[in-house]
Amino acid sequence: MAEEKERAIAGEVPISIVYNGVHPYAVMMATPADLADYAVGFTCAEGIAQDEHDIVGCSWQVESPPTQREAQGVRLDVQLAPEAFSRLLQRQQGRALVGGSACGVCGQEDSSFMTCPVERSVLPPTQRPSPNALLKAVEGLREHQPFNKRLRMLHAAAWADPAGNILLAREDIGRHNALDKLVGALRRSGYDRGQGFVVLSSRCSFEMAQKAVLAGMRVLVAVSAPSRQAVALARQGGLALASCQRGVLDVFTHPGYLALPNERAQVPGLR
Repeated sequence: MAEEKERAIAGEVPISIVYNGVHPYAVMMATPADLADYAVGFTCAEGIAQDEHDIVGCSWQVESPPTQREAQGVRLDVQLAPEAFSRLLQRQQGRALVGGSACGVCGQEDSSFMTCPVERSVLPPTQRPSPNALLKAVEGLREHQPFNKRLRMLHAAAWADPAGNILLAREDIGRHNALDKLVGALRRSGYDRGQGFVVLSSRCSFEMAQKAVLAGMRVLVAVSAPSRQAVALARQGGLALASCQRGVLDVFTHPGYLALPNERAQVPGLR
């Protein structure tokens, strides 16, 4: 017999991102938490800021809806340094539509972001994580998802050291938002993004690989296999891409970035 009971669910609200108080850029659906991290991560991922030093500060306020039926939104004001704001105005490009929590590229005006070259160094990390370190981080991710423990509906992105110990984690109803928040937290805290790896509770799609490459990350492990476009971008951008399912690790790009005992036996396509 069915039993009626209450349960908590996560919020998903429109986040209106405005630069220097006068330039509305995008409206993204996200969980309204860790907004300072989100402001930095999103702004860098969009190429508006070259690094965290281009962002002077940020603030946010709840926007009251005209009617109670509408979702209560948040206005996220990001203050850019003069040179960064000037570059943004010259670009004259924003997002034409609301970006949903399930889509990190919605609202882009064209598909040029899919073909733009990713110019990043392809040097491997000086401390290469082992397969056991990747598996350890994936298995330990749940312990760093306090909101998901209660809600059972949020994605997470986490940063682990080369030994597989998780140092930072961020949650959101959207997987790309969680990664933006993590990147922002890493930039704000000063972690070396070349020493360690990122762990995703979701699959790795093109935009997730792109965000990781642009953030200077070297290794990414997700819970399911990546798309072909993600593999191609990771190969070009110097990102070791791996997936872990039921304790089995597959490495798709740059196996030399990992401390593999037998590379050819563990890399799909090289067997």
